[in-house]
Amino acid sequence: MQALFYIGLFGTFFFVMSGITVGAARTTMQQQLDRKDRIVEVFRDVEYAINKVILRDQLSLASENIDDMNYVLPHLSWSSGDIAIDPWQRPIVSARIDENQVIAAFGTGEQAIANVSHFALISGGADRSIETPIPTSVTEWRTLHSTGGVGDDVVHTFSTRAPMTETWNAAAEVEKKVQDIAVRNYRQRVEQFSPSSGTATDNVVGIFTNCALLNQIDNRNGLDCLDFNGELINECHQLHQYNLAVASANSGTQQQPAGETSLQGNDGSTSISLQRPITRIIPKDVDVQIGQCWRYDEGLKANIRFPTMAGDPEGTTRNCQSSNDCTVAPSKIGVEFEVARDPFGGFRLAYDDNNPDKLTLERNVVLDGWRVVRRNTVRSE
Repeated sequence: MQALFYIGLFGTFFFVMSGITVGAARTTMQQQLDRKDRIVEVFRDVEYAINKVILRDQLSLASENIDDMNYVLPHLSWSSGDIAIDPWQRPIVSARIDENQVIAAFGTGEQAIANVSHFALISGGADRSIETPIPTSVTEWRTLHSTGGVGDDVVHTFSTRAPMTETWNAAAEVEKKVQDIAVRNYRQRVEQFSPSSGTATDNVVGIFTNCALLNQIDNRNGLDCLDFNGELINECHQLHQYNLAVASANSGTQQQPAGETSLQGNDGSTSISLQRPITRIIPKDVDVQIGQCWRYDEGLKANIRFPTMAGDPEGTTRNCQSSNDCTVAPSKIGVEFEVARDPFGGFRLAYDDNNPDKLTLERNVVLDGWRVVRRNTVRSE
């Protein structure tokens, strides 16, 4: 009995001690997991602070010290110690590699280039030893980003390319909005000069269109057609007649392209063969409608009353005062609010009196880690 008592007592002691040991192991494991979760959260918060907060208010990190992370602290709930020392009381390694990268390309020599930052945040983990190679180039960073850390190291990699791409997309959206407004406003001004909204004697575009409709190149019928290019008037008239004939012949059948056109009647027989008139002023591959023929008359472009994409004429002068390169104030064409939203502080609106239906949006800027060269020509069709 006494032997059985000691055996039972020893068994109870062993069971209790085993439970304590397992419990301690579980507690230690949970502590390690909690520490890892904490450092992962710190790293993710750093990324959020940089990509979602800092780069919302500035264009890049080019002006920030590449050797420390103090510029992030005002945007974190963590202390400076939290981003410098990991939960295992070992230093955190933070590597940042900057590289100029093309964010958008437009044409020869025209690009938006940004100074993109690549980060690697590394903790040695529970063994308190960093085994992961610290990247010193973008190539090494990409490898680490793809493969992850070594051993139990806690590694977090991210770059600023995505938010910087969003910055350029916002700038492109502003350009598109300005373009749409400029084209719409110009078309409205042109429509005010069309025969559909007034008499021919009220506007130069209307006069030209009526001259072309009548194929008139002299001053009759109350039309001063001598003010325009007689050869162009004849070309526009011929094209108009050709287009009318094509439309009429194709009525009730499948529309055929302009050019040398064979037209079929409703019974399927070929009844008409039409060939586009030969033109010298109007490009041969252009099937211009008569209401748009004025675009090819150089004389119209010098007329003070002719609509321009640079806004209304100023007094008795054109917008550029006979210059072929001038800057148009955004308020002149009603786009000042859109331009004010541009992440890069706006762009130049360039205008040429020789091309009244064209406006060029120009960027040539070096600003806060960006180099942007861009010429976006806007023309009303």
